[in-house]
Amino acid sequence: MSTSTELKETPPNWVVPETVALNQVMWRKWEAKGQYQDREANRAQSKAMYWVSIAALLAAVALWSRLPPYEVVVRFLVCIGAVTAAFQSFRLRRYAMVVVFALVVGLFNPILPVLDFTGEWQRVVVLLSVLPFGLSLSKLAARRTQNA
Repeated sequence: MSTSTELKETPPNWVVPETVALNQVMWRKWEAKGQYQDREANRAQSKAMYWVSIAALLAAVALWSRLPPYEVVVRFLVCIGAVTAAFQSFRLRRYAMVVVFALVVGLFNPILPVLDFTGEWQRVVVLLSVLPFGLSLSKLAARRTQNA
């Protein structure tokens, strides 16, 4: 019950198909479109991180008496948001904001905590930490309307 198969040979007159020359104008348009999409995706990710950091800070202020079990989570979220904001501010050459966000990173560092979430003045510091994120968020929205 064995069946034999025959191998078909390739015809000797096979030729490589013609290729179309690269259109430089279309390539540049495609490249610009990709760069625009990358910028928009980066802006959306940064915006999301700012909102998460703002929400974590406001939740910490609102739930101050019940915060200690979740203190590390709040510190981690705010620290990641501040690092993201610092890198974006550096890329946009806003060096004063880089310093502000570096201070926020140092203040909310989850590994070596500087600020203790126990007193009322610390609550005010946590509430004031929302300001740099809100300012960067408004600058991000202003840049978006200028570029549109």
